[in-house]
Amino acid sequence: MCGIKLLINDKKLRLLQSIFPPIKTTRKGALPSTIIMMDETRLKEISHPLTSLGRNVAIIVRAKNKLIRQQTLNNLMENCKRRHFKILVSDDFALAKLADGLHIPENRLKQGAAMWRRFRPLLGLVTTSAHSSEAIQRASKWGVDGIIVSPVFQTISHPDKPSLGLLRFARLCHKNKSPIIALGGVKLKHARILRKAGAVGICGTGVFLPDKEIK
Repeated sequence: MCGIKLLINDKKLRLLQSIFPPIKTTRKGALPSTIIMMDETRLKEISHPLTSLGRNVAIIVRAKNKLIRQQTLNNLMENCKRRHFKILVSDDFALAKLADGLHIPENRLKQGAAMWRRFRPLLGLVTTSAHSSEAIQRASKWGVDGIIVSPVFQTISHPDKPSLGLLRFARLCHKNKSPIIALGGVKLKHARILRKAGAVGICGTGVFLPDKEIK
């Protein structure tokens, strides 16, 4: 039995999964199309049993502090042994080898090419973040399983940062063959139009939370 829980709206999650099927990859298995990005401020409360999450869900463990990343991963792995969802670790090759895969921040795409070639055979699923066409092209050359593009819309966490907007996001999707996953200011009402725009999945924090918890 899993003792860890997250504050997630089941109804929202099921609807998103009905719109976005699992993402086919060149490697064994599939990349989940609904990806929960850990947030140290908004996903701290305990209220949702993780064992109820299905195969089309991934959680990206993200924390600036390595000890916190380690503790979070240990809790997920040890307390959710019968889990079906995937666990990816952000910006930590060593921990990613213990999980289901790695998430690479955009700035690491330039810095870690040598390490990437060394560790890629040891890793499972790999996603990366990208904020521009150039970053998407760079990520495509790395052969990642999914590219999380942001911010599609204005975000609560970075309200002053310019967003891509739906039209530009759609152009990026159709310009690149790699699977593009939408992140940033995404709400449930955007799901179908993002699917039509070319997104193959949704990533975020607020989009999975109960409306009263979105601050």
